[in-house]
Amino acid sequence: MRTKDVLEFWGKARPESEAGVAWHPVAYHLLDVAAVADALLKARPQTAQRAGWLLGLQPEEARQVLVSLIAIHDLGKFAPRFQQLATPLGWSWPSALTGLDASRLEPTVHTADGLLLWRKVLRAEFTQRIWVNGESAIDALECAIYGHHGRPVELPSGPLASRFNEGSVEAARLCARLVLDCVLSSPVTSQPIDRKRLRTASWWVAGFTTIADWIGSRATWFPYTASIEGDDNLSLYWVQARRLAEKAVRAAGLSAIDSAPLQSFDSLTSQRSPTPTQEWAATVPLPEGPMLAIIEDATGSGKTEAAQMLVHRLMASGRASGAYWAMPTQATANAMYDRQRDAISALFAPNAGRWPSLTLGHGQAKLHDGYRDTVIRDPGESVDPEWADSRNGDDASAVACAAFLADDRRAALLADIGAGTVDQTLLGVLPSRFNAVRLFALAEKVLVLDEVHAFDAYMATEVAHLLRFHASLGGSAVLLSATLPEPRRRELERAWNRGGRDDLSASEDDANDERGELTSPYPLATLATVGDEAVLRFTPDAAAWTVRSVQTRIVSTFDEALEYVVGAASQGAAVVWIRNTVDECLRAAATIETRGGAPLVFHARFAQGDRQRIEADVMRRFGRESTPEARLGSILIATQVVEQSLDLDFDAMVSDLAPIDLLIQRAGRLRRHSRSAAERPEGIPHELLVLSPDGVREVTRDWLNDILPNTRYVYPNLGVLWRTLRALREAGTLDAPANLRALIRCVYECEDVPDVLQAAANAATGSEFADQAIADYTVLDLGKGYCAGRAWTDDLRAKTRLGEEQVAVRIARGQDGRLAPWFGDEGLVEWKRWLLSEVKLSAKRVCWDATPSGPWRDQIETLRAGWHRFEQKIPVLVLESDSDGWTGSLQSASGRKEVRIHYSAVRGIQYA
Repeated sequence: MRTKDVLEFWGKARPESEAGVAWHPVAYHLLDVAAVADALLKARPQTAQRAGWLLGLQPEEARQVLVSLIAIHDLGKFAPRFQQLATPLGWSWPSALTGLDASRLEPTVHTADGLLLWRKVLRAEFTQRIWVNGESAIDALECAIYGHHGRPVELPSGPLASRFNEGSVEAARLCARLVLDCVLSSPVTSQPIDRKRLRTASWWVAGFTTIADWIGSRATWFPYTASIEGDDNLSLYWVQARRLAEKAVRAAGLSAIDSAPLQSFDSLTSQRSPTPTQEWAATVPLPEGPMLAIIEDATGSGKTEAAQMLVHRLMASGRASGAYWAMPTQATANAMYDRQRDAISALFAPNAGRWPSLTLGHGQAKLHDGYRDTVIRDPGESVDPEWADSRNGDDASAVACAAFLADDRRAALLADIGAGTVDQTLLGVLPSRFNAVRLFALAEKVLVLDEVHAFDAYMATEVAHLLRFHASLGGSAVLLSATLPEPRRRELERAWNRGGRDDLSASEDDANDERGELTSPYPLATLATVGDEAVLRFTPDAAAWTVRSVQTRIVSTFDEALEYVVGAASQGAAVVWIRNTVDECLRAAATIETRGGAPLVFHARFAQGDRQRIEADVMRRFGRESTPEARLGSILIATQVVEQSLDLDFDAMVSDLAPIDLLIQRAGRLRRHSRSAAERPEGIPHELLVLSPDGVREVTRDWLNDILPNTRYVYPNLGVLWRTLRALREAGTLDAPANLRALIRCVYECEDVPDVLQAAANAATGSEFADQAIADYTVLDLGKGYCAGRAWTDDLRAKTRLGEEQVAVRIARGQDGRLAPWFGDEGLVEWKRWLLSEVKLSAKRVCWDATPSGPWRDQIETLRAGWHRFEQKIPVLVLESDSDGWTGSLQSASGRKEVRIHYSAVRGIQYA
C-alpha cells in the first residue's frame, strides 16, 4: 500500500454549497490536530509543566507522548462505514475498499471504531513506538484519546471484521506509521508511573485532546487541502500544519500571557489600607503544590480583594495562569465580571503580547453588552502585534475575548479570567458532554468559590467532589464565606485533602473529620494542601468597620411588621422587607399601597428585561452611590434576590424568619455603608426586625402556618428555623464578629427541637441525606478515570441543582392580530428582545410542553421556527390587555391543565 492510497480516505468535508477544496484527508486532519496539541504545549509553558506532572514525565517527554497519541485519535475514520457517510465533490471510493458492498455496512461510530482498531491491531505495533514499556500507561489514557467527542467511548463488541475490511486496516496502519514518523523521532523511554495516577490524569488528557481537535477541525484555520504530489512521507504537510497551528492557537486566544510581577496589596487593588484579612492574604507563606484557602470573615470585610491578592500571588509565582470566579447566581456573576474587568490589567504584564481574555459564564451572558463588546470576530485581530503596544496606552483595563472562547459555553472556562455561575464548574464533575474540557480549563486556574455556605446538600456534595478533582489535577482554590458552619468547612478541607488519594480509608476519613477545633475563632483563614492532614489556621483581626452590633427584635404579626415599614419610611428611612416567597412579597406590597405607600417590588418572577430595569432602580436608590434624595422614604419589598447579589445599604430592615446564616447575610445590608449622621434618619434604632411566630416553648405542629404559611416550602427544616428563633431570643443581638460563630453553632450543630416539630425536622434531615446520596451517585468517580460505564447527557440537561425545577417561558404581547416580544425596546435586535422577555416559572405551575390556549398557536410555531434550534421548544405565554391588565394562560399538551397568569412590569408574574 502507498501513501496515495491513504490520502484517498476523507476526514473532513464541506457542504456542496461552499467553494474550495471539497474534502480533507484523514491523514492531514490527524496532523492538523497533532500540530495544535504541539503548539498548545509550546505556547503554554504551564500547560506543558502540568502535563509532565500528571503523566510523571519531564515536560518534553509528556509533549512527545501526548502529541503522538493525539496524532492517531481519529483512525476510526478509516472504517468503511464512516467513509460511506458522505460523498464529497470530487471524491471517489478509496481503492483500498474496492469490492466492498457498502449497502451491507452496519451503522457505527468512528470514535468507537478507532478504539477497537487500536485494541485489536495497532496497540501491539505502536505502543513501543511511542513509549517503551508504556503499555499500562497508554492503556489508562486510550479512552481519553479516542473519546474526544465529549464522552468516553465504549469498546464495541464483535470482531474487527464487522467494521473494517483488510484494506482499511492496512490504510490505517500505514497512516499511523506516517504520522508518527512526522511527530516523533524516537520513543519516550522513562518508566511509567502508577496506573492510578494516570487514570486521574486521563480526565485532563481528555479535555486537552478535545480542545486540540476543536481547533484542528476549523476549516477557517486549517483550510482543506488536496493531496500534495510527491509528499510520500507527509513531511511537507506536517510543516504546513505546524505553521497553521501556531496561528490558530493565537487566534483562539490560547497562547500564554505573562502574569504581572509580584506587587503590594495597594498596588494591586488601589486600596491603601488593607484589612487584617487582606494583609494576611498578601503576606502569608503559601504552601507548595495545590493549595486550598478558606476565608471566613464578615460581610463587607473585603474578602473579594483578599482572594484577588491570593490569585495574583499564585499567578506571579507561575502556579496558575488565571482564575475563575464561581458565583451563586447570574446577578453576582455579572457583578463580578464588571469588577474583574476593572481589575484585570493589574494581573498581567503590560507587554504581555496580547490583551488578557475575560469571559462571562452563564446562560444569559450574551445579554451583557459590556461582555459582547469585547468579543473578537476576525481571527486575525488577536494576532495583530499593535495590540500589545496599545495596552500601554490610556485603556489599561482593556480586555478582548476571542470568539472561540466567547461562543462556546464549555470553552469559556479557557479564558485567562472568567466570572460565571458555579454551575459551569460543577458540570465538570457530572457525566455531561465535554465535562473534561471544563476540568482541563480549570486545572490551570485558581478556582474562587464565593458564598460557599449558600449551597444546599446536593450542591455542597458536588462542590466537595469538584474540589477533589481540582486538587488532583493540580489546581488551587479559594473559598469565601461570611457564615460557614464548621462541619461544612471540615468537609471541604477533607475533600481537598483527598485530592489524588484513592487509598484513603473510611476510618482515616472519619479521623480527619475530627481534627478541627471544637470552637474556631472568627474571622478565620485556613490553608490546606493535598494529601496532608495538617491545616494551617490563622485568626486575623476583624476590620474596624465590620465590628458592629445589630439589635434583633421579634414581631409576631404581619401588621406589626407593616407598621414598622410604613412608619420608618415616613421618617425618611430607606426601608427593606425581605420576604421568603414571591406571593408574600406581593401581598405586603399590595397592603402598603393601600396605606398610600409606593413600594418597589423585586423578586425572580419578572421578565429578564424588567428585572434588569428594577435591579438598576434598586441600586440607584439603595446602592453604594445612592443619594439622600433617592433614599428618602424609599421602600423595597424583595425576596432573597437581595440577600447576596447586590451591594445595598438600608436604614431599616424587616426580615421574615429564615435560617440564622441567611439572617446574618441580610443584616449585613443594614447600614452597610459609611454615611454621615445627617444622611441617616433620626429616631430609627439600629435593629433588625424578624417576623416570626412568637413561641419558643409553646409550639404547635402548625407553628409557622398562620404568620408565614409558605416559608416551610422554602426552608423545610423546621428544627433549624426554631433553633434560629431561640438563638435570636437568647442573644438579642447580632454582634459581628463576636457572636456570629456561636449563633451558627447553636443552630446547625445542635439537634434539639420540640417534639411536635421533630417529624418535620427529621423529614428535612432525611431529605438532605437523600440529596447528598443522589449527588454522590451522580458525580463522576475520579479514581476510575475517563472511561465508559456511565450514561452521559448533554450539559444543558445535566442537573447541577436539585431545587424546584423551573421552565423558561417567553412572554409575547398579542396585539392587533400579531405577536411581539414583551420587552418593547424596538432599538434592539429581535433575538435580544426575546431573551429579555424570558422568565423562569415553577415546573409545578407550568409544564415543559405548555402551549397557550386561544388563536395564537400557528403564529407561535412560525415564530419559534426562526429561533435557535435549542430555543424552539421554549413555551410562549401570550398576554393580552384586559380590565385586569395583561393576562394570558398556558395549557399543557395533554389539555389537562390550564394556568391563568397576570403580568405587570412592576409586580411580575401573578397566578390567578
